[in-house]
Amino acid sequence: MNNLVMMVSILRRDLSESAISFLNKRGISLTLGRYGRGTATSDIGKIFVPDREKCVLFSTMPYGISKKIMTDLLSDCGHGGVAFTIPIISVGGISVLNYLKGKSNEDEVSNVAIKFENELIIAVANRGYTDNVMTVARAAGARGGTVIHARGTGEEEAERFFGTTVGAEKEMIFIVVESKDKQNVMNAIMEKAGINSDAQTFMFTLPVIDTAK
Repeated sequence: MNNLVMMVSILRRDLSESAISFLNKRGISLTLGRYGRGTATSDIGKIFVPDREKCVLFSTMPYGISKKIMTDLLSDCGHGGVAFTIPIISVGGISVLNYLKGKSNEDEVSNVAIKFENELIIAVANRGYTDNVMTVARAAGARGGTVIHARGTGEEEAERFFGTTVGAEKEMIFIVVESKDKQNVMNAIMEKAGINSDAQTFMFTLPVIDTAK
């Protein structure tokens, strides 16, 4: 592994500019942003409606500095946000690698042992079925998720694999779970809201190194 990670930060939407400014000052070269929404239950949502509007930031950096950057970001701009890091396995070229590493002034810690105790489930469902998916996921042990609206491509190819028409309007649901709970959550979603249901959900997982909130 090349010692690079992608930090995913899920923050209040109104704090996105402050967070990007913070990351720029810390020498992070690449940060990509996308708006999303939280999946708070209806009772919580009635009280904290503004907090459902999220920004999701994707930033690259060396693993050795990521935990401090993540902790400091949430301390300065978090206000109830969460963040986690995902390993980057390979990069296309030395110049790209140097760019993704950024220009941080933090001291990089090399040869740090990496343990994966959590995983990110990325569930892709037809638009409008997020609540169904999250109800099932919570019942199986998930605590919550964040949704990003997306548009699918290759519907004809998907139909060939799944044997059914797959809608183009999608929602990507990010759910971080402990590795020990992953299979229960995935099995529940596949059974109650899987590809043969109206939600037509399919999913995959990525390893998560560190989490913070």
